Amino acid sequence: MVVYIYERLSQEVHRYVNPTLHNNIGINTSNLTAHGYLVLHPDISYTMDDVGISATDCVVSATKAVIAMGIVQPDKIGLTGHSFGGYEVNFIATQTDIFATIVSGAGSSDLVNTYLSIGWNTGKVETWRFEDHQYRMPLPLFSNMEGFLRNSPVMQAQNITTPMLIWTGEEDRQVDYHQTIEFYNALRRLGKKTIMLVYPNNGHILTESDSREDFTHRYESWLATYLKDASPPEWIAKGMR
Repeated sequence: MVVYIYERLSQEVHRYVNPTLHNNIGINTSNLTAHGYLVLHPDISYTMDDVGISATDCVVSATKAVIAMGIVQPDKIGLTGHSFGGYEVNFIATQTDIFATIVSGAGSSDLVNTYLSIGWNTGKVETWRFEDHQYRMPLPLFSNMEGFLRNSPVMQAQNITTPMLIWTGEEDRQVDYHQTIEFYNALRRLGKKTIMLVYPNNGHILTESDSREDFTHRYESWLATYLKDASPPEWIAKGMR
């Protein structure tokens, strides 16, 4: 099974996605079901000041509910997310080992850094994303430092045991691609199993045709390696530069 998350996705329950290699955030549900995966899109309900912990609770609970149905292999479940979903899967990776692999795209990893940074596509300090938007942390950083640290994936990277594929566009002006590099460097320093893909000339989503095709192939090969016991291609087995 592949679990894809963002916030609420149930509104798309009847939405059909054409199978294609040209996927701007990598995942394509029709591609995955054609390869024999069950794809789960759980909704997430949040508690203020604990967005990462809320995501973990909802996603793990939904995954365990499907496991209890007896229709998936409990040790062959992948988790994937992009943007805010990328942040969420980064955090979930630090909290549980229920997933056999995790794929994260263009997600934040350090909430302190993100809070104090500039959104280059808006020209505004990113505090609004926390105090009035997705991160659901209405108190300023210096009034809630413990909450920011508690919900920052990079601060708990030592807990990760799951192999991770993380990717970003080098021209990302929505979520600074250095957030992905910071997380990758933490995982590498800790000796975790991880590969990072950085796509030049691409922003927050993959806009270059060659990049879309490349990532779709790599994404599906990564899942096959960890969820179907396929022989890993060289870029997974030996890494790449």
